[in-house]
Amino acid sequence: MMNRNALVVRVSADDQVERIDADFLLRETAAWDTMTEYSTGISRSRIMGAISLKLPEEVLEASRRCADTLHLSRAAYIRRAIERMNRHTQAMLRAKRLADASKKVRKESMRVNREFSAIEQDPDA
Repeated sequence: MMNRNALVVRVSADDQVERIDADFLLRETAAWDTMTEYSTGISRSRIMGAISLKLPEEVLEASRRCADTLHLSRAAYIRRAIERMNRHTQAMLRAKRLADASKKVRKESMRVNREFSAIEQDPDA
């Protein structure tokens, strides 16, 4: 972790020496990381659609505070929340499909288990 009171020296491409305080550097790095992540996301998905949301004021304010804490725009924060919810929903749907399939084969599995149990109890049968 960088000492927040430290000064950092950066040499630019034209050999100019700049003195930068650590807080500025941390903010600049977070902004660059966010911009890089955002532009990478755009290039992967190519086209982004737009939606309009009406949210209660307290939800909007809480999302702004959380986004600020993570050094994200509110839009990027909400986009991540939607992506996370989509992954969660897809996982729940997969689990439901697996449970349904398991119920469909349950009788056959129990029959096979009884056969194996009978063989284990009496190998000569």
